[in-house]
Amino acid sequence: MWKFHKKLNLPAYISGDKWSHTFELTSEENSEVQHAFRMFKNHKVDPKYADEIKRCITAHGLYNHTNIQISRCAYISNKENIVMYIDKAITSISKAYSIFPIPIYVYDLACLQEMSDNKDKAKDTFNVFLKLQSKFIPSRLQQIEVESQSIDIEEAIMQARIRVASKN
Repeated sequence: MWKFHKKLNLPAYISGDKWSHTFELTSEENSEVQHAFRMFKNHKVDPKYADEIKRCITAHGLYNHTNIQISRCAYISNKENIVMYIDKAITSISKAYSIFPIPIYVYDLACLQEMSDNKDKAKDTFNVFLKLQSKFIPSRLQQIEVESQSIDIEEAIMQARIRVASKN
């Protein structure tokens, strides 16, 4: 059995699909990932599921980091700082998808691109989300991660379709 209390160090993640990147976690991102792992420090899992669980928890930490960056935007008025926080959020959610690919992360990325006034790129990303989601058959762990975010997938699909169809 693999124990979660081992210190996790994720300097980079490399994969062959087009959404993946080679990257390093920032200290802020790593802090959120470490926090996510601390919740599981006394749990054991079957070794055959350890890698998927590690990737899921890492992505969840990055998802939390994304939400923290966006929540900071509500408390500041300086446009430069808002752009900086949105850019950090975009980076974190992209990393989360690279590590644990669930389509809702692509939807979140598209929403963040809209927030950064990159409407054309957002529209393309919403299209990618719709394609990925239409073919998505989640593993049990992917389903748990989606459910943990309290996201209405049908509502996300509807919103993505509206945005793709819009002229603006």
